[in-house]
Parts: sequence; structure tokens; C-alpha cells
Amino acid sequence: MNETDDDNIWRAFEDGQDAAAASEDAAPEAASPTPFTISDEATAAWAVSKINAARAVLAQREQAAATWIDEARREVQRLEMRFMPELQQWASQHLPKGKRSLKLRSGTLAFRTKPARFKLDNPDAALPWAKLYLPDAVVVKESLAVTVLFDYAKTGEVPPGVTFVPASESFTIS
Repeated sequence: MNETDDDNIWRAFEDGQDAAAASEDAAPEAASPTPFTISDEATAAWAVSKINAARAVLAQREQAAATWIDEARREVQRLEMRFMPELQQWASQHLPKGKRSLKLRSGTLAFRTKPARFKLDNPDAALPWAKLYLPDAVVVKESLAVTVLFDYAKTGEVPPGVTFVPASESFTIS
């Protein structure tokens, strides 16, 4: 097999054709394409390499997207920090009488009154006080110790809500 035949086989793999069909000397019109199948170590290795390459591209694109989002978020924060105080001052001086919004071509500058509220700054400081002076504010959350429950199930009695999953084989590509 020469280098051109090898190139045709790999090109056939990428197109989803059988390697044997790609190396035949028959005219393209006469040969019916057969689907690609894993038939030996070379075809298996090729398929695994395609999957791993696609995973690498996905990881790169996810990282690039996260980087682009972070950059955009920082740019928004930078512009807001730079212009919000000036825009607020300018808008307050140019609001029409009795209005709380000012419409511009590119957006609206609006003033809104936020209602007064309480904010929990330090739950660790508030919890001991609430336990002593306001027990109704303390929420006790129940949860299962799952490992204890599973250890009990190993004795033979499986509690309601627990299901035994028999051993099974998994398959991964890495």
C-alpha cells in the first residue's frame, strides 16, 4: 500500500466509509459506500483519536468562552464604575419636572426608590443570639446519614426508598 492509498483510507474514515471500500480500485460511481465500522486496532485507534480530539476542542472552546465572558463582565464593570456617577448626576439635573426617567436614543436613565430592608451580614453572629432569644427564627434541617443507611442495607434488610443496584460494567474512552 502506498502513501496515497493510506491517505484515501484515513479520508474514508473521516467520511464514515469502510476502509476496505476506500482502497478498492473500482470507479466511484460503481462502488456503493459502506458505513464505517470498527474492524481492527487501527480503526479503533482512529475512532478513539477522533473522540479525544473532539473533547479537546470542546474543552478549549469552553475555556475560551469562560475567558470571553469574564473579559466582557470586567469591561461592563469598568464602564459602569467610570460613567455611572456622572450619568446619575447629569440625569438628576436634566430630568423633566415630575418624571423619574430620562429616555435617550441608546437607553433610559431611571431613578427608583428601593424600599427599606434588613440584610443578614453575618449569619454566624446572628445564630447564637437567635437560639437564645428568638428560637422561632432557628430552622433545624433533617438529613440522612446516607453511608449509615447503606451500611444497614448491607445486612439484608433494604429500607424503603433505597434500591440495590447490582454491579455492572461501564465503558469509557480516555
